[in-house]
Amino acid sequence: YRTDGEFAIEVLLDGGVQYYYRAYVIQDGAVIHGATYNFMSYQTPLIYTEPVYSSDIESYKKDYLMLYKVELSGIEFKAAYPECKEYGFIYSRYSDVAFGKTGSIKTPAQTIGQEDGYKVFRCTLDGLYENDTYYFRAYAVSDGQYYYGEVESFSL
Repeated sequence: YRTDGEFAIEVLLDGGVQYYYRAYVIQDGAVIHGATYNFMSYQTPLIYTEPVYSSDIESYKKDYLMLYKVELSGIEFKAAYPECKEYGFIYSRYSDVAFGKTGSIKTPAQTIGQEDGYKVFRCTLDGLYENDTYYFRAYAVSDGQYYYGEVESFSL
């Protein structure tokens, strides 16, 4: 309690929950309530990068070269608040793959849908060369912040 009549409390909140609050005073034995306010607590997303299986890889020939096409999948297991506005993948030939890192290429998701109550997003990487290892991870953007799944890799 402060002498100027203002007061504050600190509470530990769960993420992604709508909370309601109001102040009150006891005056002459009567409880007087203030206005009711609400807010949604901030929650970071939980992003998962699906591994690549041989069934996700397709080969084809172009101008006498053997090239490959790979489908990548990611899942948002825990929804963010504020809601994610962008989903995709970042890939590289280097294991230190993240937005802004040398050699990392950002590829937005081509499809976004719901499966089993989770948000699932996918994209296809095309024109990949054999005898290379590619590292990749799913990402989502909430409130301007990047959130990543674990780094996975595949070799062609």
